[in-house]
Amino acid sequence: MTSKSHSHPILRNPSALETPFPLSRGAEQHDSQSHVIIVGAGSSTGVPAARCLTRSPVSCAVCLDATMPGSRNWRNNPSALVQHNGKTLLIDCGKSFRPAMLRVLQQHRDRVQRIDGVLLTHAHADASFGLDDLREWIWRKDENDRNSETPMPVYVRDTDAASLESTFPYLFDRSRATGSGHVALIQFHTFSADEELNIVGIPIQPIVVEHGNNCECLAFRIGDFVYMSDVSAIPEEQYAKLDSEHGLELLIIDCTFVEREISSHVNLPQALELLRRIKPRKTLLTGLTHDFDYDFWTRAFQRNYATALGARAAGAEPVETTVAVSETLTVSLPCLDIELAYDTQLIPLSSIPTPAPQATAKL
Repeated sequence: MTSKSHSHPILRNPSALETPFPLSRGAEQHDSQSHVIIVGAGSSTGVPAARCLTRSPVSCAVCLDATMPGSRNWRNNPSALVQHNGKTLLIDCGKSFRPAMLRVLQQHRDRVQRIDGVLLTHAHADASFGLDDLREWIWRKDENDRNSETPMPVYVRDTDAASLESTFPYLFDRSRATGSGHVALIQFHTFSADEELNIVGIPIQPIVVEHGNNCECLAFRIGDFVYMSDVSAIPEEQYAKLDSEHGLELLIIDCTFVEREISSHVNLPQALELLRRIKPRKTLLTGLTHDFDYDFWTRAFQRNYATALGARAAGAEPVETTVAVSETLTVSLPCLDIELAYDTQLIPLSSIPTPAPQATAKL
């Protein structure tokens, strides 16, 4: 039998590199549309959990499902892209930033061509330890000339800057880099929590929330959209920033466990209590551990909301439905549109206003 020799398609044809990440026709048409892309919807450890996959047999159905192609149970550190008027802002850049962004490119390369700025909620590892990997996203006037790079603006709360600098001294001062010295070219900007921001043309209002004992984190309001990835409680005085004449269009909010209580994050019953007060038109739960099976909770939330809509259509007052989670926990679901967020999810926005003049940034 005569054998045929096949050379590697990428070596034969460099254009084959385009195949895994096709660029959709008419990509420029997306520039005027505002939307959010979920980079990661997981907790600080992500899903699947290694401790689950190394057991024999594997007993965690969520972690096992997460290993399957296309599973929405696969979750990277919490992070999101906000796109408005052709600009892209990254909120948080955690430990899993690089692999998470590669997954985003597989789904949305036509929409995500560059990152124009980065905004951090706090300085924990799952929000900031991917900053070094921004080197691949630094824009160059000449792609082949590293000296033509334009600094990436990274915005961090003034009270978090010292912690970041102690972790990444070489990103604050490149002369402190070792080895080749090739590190991300970043320009850090600090701001106070009571300061309204305008970053790459996107108006942002910080909201201070609690994130465990003696720890604060920032949520961000952009028009009628709020991103709140890490929260254990919302101080009473901050609720005014969550009010809206027409209600919030979208709330993305932390929800780490179904039943387990910890000091740094709300669990499902606690998150639902916050939603009953805020009453957003649409909610996505993020920061999810392997407690949450995407298919199970999608069915539960959809049934609940459909029941509420049916009651309203019939002129009746909607009644909360319940879900038996375990022998010890039954959860009552508010009559709201709630979903689990998933990595690479795309959500259109319609309410980003024209920002006020740019605030003076501190370096």
